[in-house]
Amino acid sequence: GCRISGAHLADLLRHRWYDGQKTDTAGNVDEERSVTIKCQVGELSATKVVTVKPVVDVVDTITLAKLGLSNIGTVYTNFSGKKDVSEAAYTGRCAGKDDTIQLRTKTDGGCSGIVSATSGGALASVTVAFNNQTTGTKGVQIYASDKAFTVDDMFSGLMTPVKQITASDTNKTFEFSGDFAYIGIRSIDGACYLDNFSVTWQA
Repeated sequence: GCRISGAHLADLLRHRWYDGQKTDTAGNVDEERSVTIKCQVGELSATKVVTVKPVVDVVDTITLAKLGLSNIGTVYTNFSGKKDVSEAAYTGRCAGKDDTIQLRTKTDGGCSGIVSATSGGALASVTVAFNNQTTGTKGVQIYASDKAFTVDDMFSGLMTPVKQITASDTNKTFEFSGDFAYIGIRSIDGACYLDNFSVTWQA
C-alpha cells in the first residue's frame, strides 16, 4: 500500500485540499501551506508537494428579513436565492410577522420550509432560536444531504430527518457528522415560529 508519514498525515487531517487562492470576509488572503506527501509502494517511491489551506467556519444567521420578507403575517410566500455570509443560497416558502419565521406542516397551497439550493460548503452545525410562541414539543426537523433537494422533498416521505429540535430541548444545536453539503428545515407538526436559525459551514 501507500505509506504517508505521521507528520504529513497530521497536516492533511487538519486541512482541506486546496488548489488556489481565496480571501476571507475581510479581504485578507488566508494562510496557505505547502505539504510534502511521500508515497512508497514496494521499491517505488514518489514525492509530491501540494498546497493546502485551513478550513474556515462561516456562519449564516437566517432571519425573516434576510429571506427578503417583512411582516407578511400568515400569507405563505415563496422566496429564492437569498444569501447571508456564506455561498449558500436559501430557497423556500414561509410566513411571518414581527421578524419571526413561520413554518407549518399544512401543505395546501404549497409545502412550507427552507432549503439551501446552493451549498455553502461542508455542514458543521445548525442552531435554532425559537420564538416564544413555540413551546413544548413543537419544533423543527433538520434534513441534510450531499445533493441538493427541495422543500417538497422534505414532505415526500422519501427523506429522513437527521435531527428533530424542539422548543423544550435544552440543547438546540446539532453538529453534523457526515459528508453533508445541503440543509433543509421544516416544522415537525403544525405551525412553528423561529426568531432565526444559524448554519455553520466549513468552507
